[in-house]
Amino acid sequence: MVGCGTPEGEAPAQVAVSTAKQALSTQLEIALGFPAGFSQSNVAIHASQSLRIAGGATLQDANGAPAAAVNIGTGLLEVNAGTRTGSLIGGGDVWLGSQSQATGTVQAAGAITKQAGADIIGTELSATPLGPLESLRFTVEFPSTVSVPPVGPDTTASLAPGAYTSVAVGARSTLDLSSGTYYLDQLQMQPQSIARLDTSAGPVIVYVRELLDFKGGVQIVGPDSGFFLAYLGTGTVSIESAFNGTLVAPSATLRLAPVGSPGHRGAFFGQTVDAAEAGSTITFDPFDHWYDVLNIHPVVKCVRRFKHPAGAALFGYENESDFPVTVPLGPANQLVPAGDAAPPTTLLPGAHDNVFFAPFDLSGNLTWELAGETATASSSSPACDLGDVPPEREPTPSPAVVPIERASVSLSSVSAQLAPEVTTSATSHLASEVYGDFVGPQVGNTSNEEAGPAAFTFTVASLNFDDGEGLCGTVDPFVAKLVIDGQDKGQASSGTVQVARDRTTVHVSVDVDDDDAWLCLGDDDLQDYEFDVDLYSGATTANETCIDGGRMCFTATPIASPDICFDWNAQFIDSGPWTGVGSEDFLAGKAVQPVPASFARYQITMTNSTGVLFDRGGVLDRNGCVPRPKLPVRSHWQLGTGLQIATRVISQHCLDPAGTNCAMNGSELTGANVVVRQTGQSGPASMCAIYAENLGSVTDATCSARQIDWPAMPPAPLRPAFAEHNSITRTSAAISQMLQREDASGGELGIVRAMIDHRYEGDGRVQIVVDEFCLTSDPCTGEQLQTSCRSQNSLILEPDGLVASTTRFKYIVAHEFGHFIQGNGQGLMRQSYGCGAGDPNQPALCRCDGVPPDQRLHCLQSMEEPNAAQIEGFAQYFAAKAFNADMESDCTFVYYKPISSTACMPGVTDCALDPDTELYVNQPPIPVSCKQAVRWRNTHCIDESSSPDLLSFGTEYDWLEFLYRIDNHPISAERWRMKDIFNAYIAACSESAENIQACTDKRVSWDGGLDHESLLDGVALLVTEGFKTPEAAENFENLGDEFGVSDVP
Repeated sequence: MVGCGTPEGEAPAQVAVSTAKQALSTQLEIALGFPAGFSQSNVAIHASQSLRIAGGATLQDANGAPAAAVNIGTGLLEVNAGTRTGSLIGGGDVWLGSQSQATGTVQAAGAITKQAGADIIGTELSATPLGPLESLRFTVEFPSTVSVPPVGPDTTASLAPGAYTSVAVGARSTLDLSSGTYYLDQLQMQPQSIARLDTSAGPVIVYVRELLDFKGGVQIVGPDSGFFLAYLGTGTVSIESAFNGTLVAPSATLRLAPVGSPGHRGAFFGQTVDAAEAGSTITFDPFDHWYDVLNIHPVVKCVRRFKHPAGAALFGYENESDFPVTVPLGPANQLVPAGDAAPPTTLLPGAHDNVFFAPFDLSGNLTWELAGETATASSSSPACDLGDVPPEREPTPSPAVVPIERASVSLSSVSAQLAPEVTTSATSHLASEVYGDFVGPQVGNTSNEEAGPAAFTFTVASLNFDDGEGLCGTVDPFVAKLVIDGQDKGQASSGTVQVARDRTTVHVSVDVDDDDAWLCLGDDDLQDYEFDVDLYSGATTANETCIDGGRMCFTATPIASPDICFDWNAQFIDSGPWTGVGSEDFLAGKAVQPVPASFARYQITMTNSTGVLFDRGGVLDRNGCVPRPKLPVRSHWQLGTGLQIATRVISQHCLDPAGTNCAMNGSELTGANVVVRQTGQSGPASMCAIYAENLGSVTDATCSARQIDWPAMPPAPLRPAFAEHNSITRTSAAISQMLQREDASGGELGIVRAMIDHRYEGDGRVQIVVDEFCLTSDPCTGEQLQTSCRSQNSLILEPDGLVASTTRFKYIVAHEFGHFIQGNGQGLMRQSYGCGAGDPNQPALCRCDGVPPDQRLHCLQSMEEPNAAQIEGFAQYFAAKAFNADMESDCTFVYYKPISSTACMPGVTDCALDPDTELYVNQPPIPVSCKQAVRWRNTHCIDESSSPDLLSFGTEYDWLEFLYRIDNHPISAERWRMKDIFNAYIAACSESAENIQACTDKRVSWDGGLDHESLLDGVALLVTEGFKTPEAAENFENLGDEFGVSDVP
């Protein structure tokens, strides 16, 4: 409170407070506009009508560099003679007096006038409008004010933060203000008075709404840049003593009177600004605590409940300005009580609901204190729904014929987004069961591998060093040492080595010295070069033959044949990117995309006028390329001979990490084999493209033909272009991606375990037949259905009809392939679905009400018997692994049936309210996180009163996320990879980790009971047998509780 005068050395006396006054407006708005590139953090003086800086003044920052002035109004921005400033931005004319200087950008919507000697060091832009302005806008809410007596002359008084009517400080008096906010109707500081501001505990913020008469000075006790004074009236404010702070008077005339050294310091905002008289200095020092005056509001979006009493609050915020605001962690930005989570420090403009999760104990509260406001989460806060996910961070606490997944999205609803279907023209080209290398007529039919080494010659063509050496004359460069592929060639400028033709590069090093006369004390070491030469191009890997700015040029003999690589054309409805949701890592993109034909079969035939040069087939590598040793030798590419190259990629895939190239081993194949074939065909499909010097010589009408247009050698790599895009190419693209992921990750998808270590009966292949129906019966109604189905090692995928075909959804193809992998990796558990997820006793969020009737057997959110939830959840997890990189912070799974939720889900474009259930039905494709613990079953389907039987049930959603999470644990020893998951089930079903088919037709639940095996017993057995650590088992069980798959509600 303001105190009356006291004798020197005594504490200021406190005075009584009078009754409240509420006549003036209680809510006032401040709005500051800025042109692009400018804000409150880089503008020293700002006006909204006109701005004048007097002659001889200096406008600088704290380091002495020129500082900027901005006038967004149409009035004159006037800089008088001899003034020094930074950038000048005017919404009208800009006038620079004689000998003035502006450093930076000078921009005027009107004219720029320069008097004699005026200088612009930077960019000059006249007749250039400012463009749209960004607004720094905030509202000041005045509480009821109370009156205090004036402070008389020669007195020291104090005033606590609060709301007051009139504060008047007499001449030569001192008013002490402390950290906090003051709301004043009037503030009058007489000459020689001092406002002494203690900023040690935070900024001092003063709002004045009626009258500001500030003839006194400012003294800062504590950090600078901590005083903010805002005047919301319309009068004239004259600052007649040295001012230190940020002064905002958006509707007033602001005059900065001349003062002695060091001058005014801070930032100044007015409607009309008249800044200083001759010789004054204004030092720009921006306010450090804008976040304390801007309108920034923390909010609690919802609370996610884990195993009691653990919970996590989802916080958001609203920043009402157009600028990002930084609020450092500390008293102005903290969680109370503090925990592991930390709130964001950069707050973007606008409202942001789902920003970050923070764990807390549901028996108490968690408060986010942000810029003077608070948001408190508690057990009574709204529960989080499916779509309540922050963008990056998440909370941490068999029948003979089986109907398979079918996307429920209407084909007509997405047809405009899809590329037209192209009929495969060569589906029956290769129906025979041919594996391994096929060798044609022996007419020069040699590969890089068989041709043996070739002579590689490297020559230093020129050395271009033009530097002078004074008394020693000019530089005389020479090769002091040449090393090619590890072979020392001494001082020779050229050398030849023998190199295998399937090599990619050869390493070369060249030591260049200067040949000096004896008077110059011997030779100088000029430069040492080390680089790789590409054996296909004969240039560096950067495609250069001159390096170091042309100081050394070389020639090299190309010896390798160009790479030949193949792609599948594929367009998937369930590909990202997604609005508001992260995208999958592989096969993302909504357009038709080339997908490497990894591990598919190929055939290359080269002929010319002499006959067949080369005719080989095999399996492509993980990049969809012919293995380098298998490429034809370089001489086969010679032009002028009627050259014709026929290339063919075949929808037959094989992965064989043992390196036997999927060749026949007696009567049994040695790799993981998948054949994709068209309905009605006995073998895989193929696509053919021919390159020819003479297109008239191409006789195969089923192949696309292209004129050879390269001058000597084809581009590397050569990628044959195929027109086909259809069910074959889409399915093959998905299979190639899964095999590529298996190979690149060293077996993380379990394909080797399921298809090589333990093979399917017969030849071990999985056959996928596209564009065909199965006739199956609905298990509840007996109705005959035309759908896709899976039987033993065959998968039949239906064509496009009223709904989009299964092959248009890569996650369905991967999901069904995952059933094969699980079934052969651990044994396919008994498939018990009953009549599906339509139990009226279950809540609507735990049924499949929004799914078409013929697809309601199960869905992502339905409560299912233990086996069903685990089988389907595993297949979803397998699909998620196929298209997302391991051990990353995000994972996106895209679902293909409708999902009902209490709000439209992020990334969904088709969502409507169902009046019967009062739930929103989200139509596919639906991107969801596969790492977020949504605990769908525990949140929506059960509670602590649920029966033990019901507690053993689960949802595919929870099992998908649980399995993905244990497979991506950051601690390697506690991570449960695919093989570990298989072993846990095998041990649960057979009390051993060795019987690979132990779970065939078994029932498994989390903790066993009735006729179910116990998954936790299997986990414990792996610890006993030394397969896993006790910590890994504990992590398995804890995550089961956290993700809602255990028998704990």
